[in-house]
Amino acid sequence: MIDIPARTDDDLIFIPGGSTEIGGEHSQIYRKHTTILNSYYIKKYEVTFNEYKKFWYAEDGANKHDALMSKVQFHASDRSYYSAWNIQTGEFREGIQGNYPVVGITPEAAKAYCSWVSKHMGVNVRLPTADEWQKAAQGMRAQNYPTGDELDTMNVHIYENYQARRRFALWSPVDAFKRDVSIYGVRGLTGNVREWTSTRFPGTRTHQVKGCSAFLSSRFAYCAYSSDTPVIPSDVGFRFVVDEQIINQED
Repeated sequence: MIDIPARTDDDLIFIPGGSTEIGGEHSQIYRKHTTILNSYYIKKYEVTFNEYKKFWYAEDGANKHDALMSKVQFHASDRSYYSAWNIQTGEFREGIQGNYPVVGITPEAAKAYCSWVSKHMGVNVRLPTADEWQKAAQGMRAQNYPTGDELDTMNVHIYENYQARRRFALWSPVDAFKRDVSIYGVRGLTGNVREWTSTRFPGTRTHQVKGCSAFLSSRFAYCAYSSDTPVIPSDVGFRFVVDEQIINQED
């Protein structure tokens, strides 16, 4: 029997410890093998622009540091990156909404955000490892996609879903696709944006990126698949995990 904490933050999902299958035919890195993970909590949704912007302005956070600003490209032909919001007014650039997952940041910026949240929560907040991300997506049974062994492309925000691209274009609200949910209840692991992990590709300094996005085809959506990016990507966001401390608050 799995001992699930009775009360947690509503925005965090408990992932029980134990074994899970990693790698296999849909991984370009690892052969299929079993690994053991400790229990952890993972953020139910990706960090949003609204959440990240609070950190960016906070004196004990980014404190308006330019290197930690979200900078995005809106078209493949763009040669420049644009700040996601007006520095003076805080108003988002046209095409961006506060409930979209934040993109256009480096893994270092994502880690800085996690450190800031750690101070305010009083627990260790960090990026998930690639294995932790994969387990949250596939469960213990190692299903192909976060939503099951078969992928319904019309219920996730990926390139093949032309209706979603026509409605939302590049990004959508983190809670827009109700059926993009893993067996544990984690949302948005299949599409909308890819996500940073703390794990690097073997022998490199490049962070593994998990999941698919509205920019990419369904071959990126396998739980076992990892991609990379050489620049600040406009389709990669992140969510965080909390280590196994009990975060329930007493009445």
